[in-house]
Amino acid sequence: MENQTQKYNNTVGRQSINKPYIWAIILITLILGIFGLYIFVRQQSNKKLSTQSFTKIPTPTVQTNSTANTALAFVKDSAIYTTDFSGVSNKVFELKQEELVLPKSIYIKISPDKNYLAYLGTSGGLDSAIKIIDIRLKKKISQHVYGSARITDFAWSPDSKKIVVAVNLKNNEKDFITLLYLIDSTNQTEDEPLFNGENIEITQVKWQDEQNIYYSRVAYAPEQNTAIVRYDLKNKSRNLKIIKSINEVYKDISLFTIQFLISSDKKDMLAYVSMKEKPMKSRGTSYDLQTLSLPSLETQLLLLNYVLPKEAKWYKNYVVGIEEVYGSPDSSVVLVSIPQEKQSLSLIDMGPSGSFHSVKLLEQNGKVILIVWFEFDEQQSISAYDLDSLIEMRKKSYMSEPLWKLPDSSSFDL
Repeated sequence: MENQTQKYNNTVGRQSINKPYIWAIILITLILGIFGLYIFVRQQSNKKLSTQSFTKIPTPTVQTNSTANTALAFVKDSAIYTTDFSGVSNKVFELKQEELVLPKSIYIKISPDKNYLAYLGTSGGLDSAIKIIDIRLKKKISQHVYGSARITDFAWSPDSKKIVVAVNLKNNEKDFITLLYLIDSTNQTEDEPLFNGENIEITQVKWQDEQNIYYSRVAYAPEQNTAIVRYDLKNKSRNLKIIKSINEVYKDISLFTIQFLISSDKKDMLAYVSMKEKPMKSRGTSYDLQTLSLPSLETQLLLLNYVLPKEAKWYKNYVVGIEEVYGSPDSSVVLVSIPQEKQSLSLIDMGPSGSFHSVKLLEQNGKVILIVWFEFDEQQSISAYDLDSLIEMRKKSYMSEPLWKLPDSSSFDL
């Protein structure tokens, strides 16, 4: 019995002696493991940083705005804005105070790729200028100054890389020197003159395709006439079509201007001569109208024999514009079908408290959007309508609500 008790005490004693050694070994192993893991992670981190420094150098990025869904540009709160097809607006560029003296005269055009806009502004004082804004970066990228000359119109090239500008230098009432310039839209370079002419005044310019620029012009001497001209960029040649005025009362050509509409499918041109100064308010535009084929400018059958509405836009088989009723302050946006129907269809009527300034037709996913710039009770606004829906509602004598409205807004791009 004593022997068994002694053996047990010896065993317990050995176990008590071994415990400190066991814990020490476990602790050392743990420390070595943690240290080894630290060294491994450090080596991998250094290796990764070393690889990045030689193979991938971070570069600064510029925040840009998407322009894919841009519908139009307009003026609001002393600045130019853009809006998408849902009416969501985005501020792009602040205008100078001297450019806001006549807010209704701000003339804006968006490039075909919708990345840029150009507008008629000033370069300080009264010098006229074309200013080009990058919509994505929201900043001016170039400016082309023409001094005291009058810029009558300008147009973007189809690839959005250049702009053609019509500049008229007026010596006296009927003595003009007209120049047609090409400018680079993204670089501040010297303007490239296409041609210059004496005693003519260019009224409108369209850059319809890669090769052809069309413009309308009035000639004061040696023969007075109005004409449509095609300028061939490739051959640097001009093709001219005279559009004569046959108004029996006003023979003076200085009282007339010539304009044209190009159909949306680019197959025809509607050219007409209108009066600059009318002795009385008419329901539309006095005109002599010819339909011309493009690009030859050959005379076609008359598609429309109607008093053309103001600010008219031609889309496929109809013309939309502003009609003023003789002897009344009322005005309305009207639709004239081609071939002509017996009468026009009134789409929007403002009554005596309102007036219309301009209209624009846009197409999105097969749907035509009518944009209207109007003034009601001295407040300017821009509204958008689904044109097909508006036509159907008006045929039933019902009113149609706009898709969206931009209050206190004016001067959208044309």
